Amino acid sequence: LVVGDVDHERLVTLAKKYYGGWKRGTAKIEIPKEPPQTEEKKVDLTWKGQTLPYLYLGYHVPGFDAKSRDVAALDILAEAAFSETSPLYRKLVLAERKVEMIQAGAAFRRDPTLMSILARLISENHFDAVRDEIYRTLDDAAKNPIEPDRLAAIKSHIRYAFAMGMNTPD
Repeated sequence: LVVGDVDHERLVTLAKKYYGGWKRGTAKIEIPKEPPQTEEKKVDLTWKGQTLPYLYLGYHVPGFDAKSRDVAALDILAEAAFSETSPLYRKLVLAERKVEMIQAGAAFRRDPTLMSILARLISENHFDAVRDEIYRTLDDAAKNPIEPDRLAAIKSHIRYAFAMGMNTPD
């Protein structure tokens, strides 16, 4: 789409020059694969300004595939384990007040990405305790299935949140 005061003949010449040989669907993008991660990687970042401490955990997850249930399962895990209705949220945010905010999720991308867990801590003194609670929560999720009623409620919430998200240009 070209808008404005243009020389039509020159525009057509330039378009043919730069796009004339283009064929739909022939571009192949080679994305190098990362080597398998064999151990936990830890990075400490500091800010010049004053801020509450953050804990960020990232786990490699596959890219989105409409034929796979992996990304949908990750959405359910994030909602069950880290949402405002989760036992972990009630413990760390409401009862113990070690965390101001906790959230988790993975983006729908066709390339492999990260499942992210992010917590904003009240104090850096709680770092180890919060990290260990997150690890326990993930371990528990791996060993114990979600109760059927809670699973149905989570699926319903995710479905309707998606539908409501269609209301905006985002």
